[in-house]
Amino acid sequence: MTLYEKLNDKYREGKQKGDYNRMLSTVDHLLSKGSFSTEEEACEFLGYDFDEYLNAKKQASESDI
Repeated sequence: MTLYEKLNDKYREGKQKGDYNRMLSTVDHLLSKGSFSTEEEACEFLGYDFDEYLNAKKQASESDI
């Protein structure tokens, strides 16, 4: 693997983490404001795939360990 490929992989990994963090914080914000009663409803409103949201949530909890 070249240096370029390694850097590109790290970039994509960082972008995915940022996208996941934004997704989680947006859903949490809507829930905290009482806009929606479930995570699934908030994801549907925002156009997020609920399974992807659950995956992001799982990855976030695993990285906190």
